[in-house]
Amino acid sequence: MSQQSVTFTPLVPQSEGALCYLLEIDEFTLLLDCGWTYEFNVTDLDPILPHLPQIDAVLITHPDVYHIGALPYLIAQYNFHAPIYSTTSVAQVGQTCLTDTLLSKLHSSTSFSLFSLNDILLAFSPSHNTPLRYSQTFTLTKSSSTLSISPTFAGHTAGGTIWKILKDTEEIIYCVDWNHSRERTINSGYLSSFVKPSLLITDAYNADTQLSSRQSRDVDLTTFLEGILNSGGSVLMPSDSGARVFELLFCLEAHWAYKTTNDASSNWSTNGAPKIYYVSSTYETMLDVISKSIEWMSENLIKLTTEGKGSFTFNYITCVQDINQIPNDEGIVAVVSGETLETGYGKEFMSRWCQNSKNGLCFTRRPLKDTLAYECWRRIDTKQESNEIEITVEKRVPLEGKELEEFEAKRKQIQDQETEEEENQMNEKVAREEKEMAEESMMSGGMFPVVSNVFVNGKMDWFEDEGIVKNGKYVMYPHSVVRSTWNDYGENVDLLEFLNLKETISDVKTEEEIMKEKEKEKLGASEELNEKLQVLSKTFTEQKLDKTKLVVQTQTVELKWRVKYVDLDGRVDAKSMKRVLSSVNPRKLILIH
Repeated sequence: MSQQSVTFTPLVPQSEGALCYLLEIDEFTLLLDCGWTYEFNVTDLDPILPHLPQIDAVLITHPDVYHIGALPYLIAQYNFHAPIYSTTSVAQVGQTCLTDTLLSKLHSSTSFSLFSLNDILLAFSPSHNTPLRYSQTFTLTKSSSTLSISPTFAGHTAGGTIWKILKDTEEIIYCVDWNHSRERTINSGYLSSFVKPSLLITDAYNADTQLSSRQSRDVDLTTFLEGILNSGGSVLMPSDSGARVFELLFCLEAHWAYKTTNDASSNWSTNGAPKIYYVSSTYETMLDVISKSIEWMSENLIKLTTEGKGSFTFNYITCVQDINQIPNDEGIVAVVSGETLETGYGKEFMSRWCQNSKNGLCFTRRPLKDTLAYECWRRIDTKQESNEIEITVEKRVPLEGKELEEFEAKRKQIQDQETEEEENQMNEKVAREEKEMAEESMMSGGMFPVVSNVFVNGKMDWFEDEGIVKNGKYVMYPHSVVRSTWNDYGENVDLLEFLNLKETISDVKTEEEIMKEKEKEKLGASEELNEKLQVLSKTFTEQKLDKTKLVVQTQTVELKWRVKYVDLDGRVDAKSMKRVLSSVNPRKLILIH
């Protein structure tokens, strides 16, 4: 690394949550991830702000709030315009996850205005985001220097990325939140494919954790769930809204299928299996996005997807957008988006279930400190003097009476103002167009007569305002007029011209043409996703927010439910981390996170 000047700077408070780092390589300045926490504390971003004008590119590794959460805010509030690079899956899954988070915030708050849906869509629009394929090399140029970046598989999440950064002969690897093992839905990471890079930047998230086998953890999870369900209780499982949740859903689906069809000791085949519900405002959009991108999938899932066997069709899991769509919340498993339990339906389930010892709470990822989820998690295997905690529950209730009348009157006033503004804009546009047409007419009238060709009596004649132009052969002088030929049935058609076959077209497309078509497909997919998210947001606003008010209640509850933690977070553990790092053998190593 002696030939280059390399500086690495953490930009957010160091914790197990948000990731955001500044990497300076000679004249290039890269932002590695741009994450936030679910608290969305603006002061956490203060260290980033002075560096925004100097940043040449942003490299994103994973599609969750901890890696992309601050992008919409910085773009909206500070006009942050550095190009953003990610895989297509990270971009699409990421904006869907952020939309789900935004809707949860709006549902439980009347004052969240840090960013809007338009800000999310803008952050991942072609003007800001450049999606790359795995192993694709992209070159950045500044002055007379170049720097290349290339994404490869990281595992852990849909589209998860390891970034290879190459400057001259020096290779820098940025690899965080990675997994060396293949899972049910997500392929394994490729960190071990690198040998002796100049610098490796990676995390030490599980550096002191030794995990048991995946099979034993699956058994641990399902045993806990069955114990709760068999006693008549319900289980709450907080998760994210797309980056990891489908791995969990596939695990539950597989176990439920086995218990129902192959386990003779189970009564599920006769009495029916307990219901599993996945509650997320964006589940339909997320399912569509996930099922269309196979580049990050495991081999088994790719096979099912390409064979058209409905790999993302669940037989034992019901996906709903609203908690009110669940007819009975007793004896069920509820997987909810919102892993902190601070917002969304998770907190509502908690207020209902936490004081009943029959019920359970199961975490598949360590919760962050200073969250409601952490307050529950830290009571595992510990003796607390009191299990009482204070929670604030936000609930939307319909407006009635005078409040509804005032709301309708205010809305009508706003609509009238918007209608008036639209009419004024339309009138101004019409007046402007009429003025332009008048000016063009004056200019043309001063030089040439306004003429048009009209088919009359089987021949083409030229007309002007006063009548037929007798000698109109060269009216368009110095340009010649191509005369049309006619028969008894109309104008003669040149078939070759009609079919656009006058020029010989090769059946073999060039690489440039193929790339252009793929770019058009990506742009079309991005526009289609934007439309879906806009419709989703509009529907959510009309059904959940309009004509409602937010009622906030503070409750003191006693935590009686059983709490369980089973690590299904899909990250490398201490033993495997040491083995892989030893194999990679970087010349220099930075451990973070």
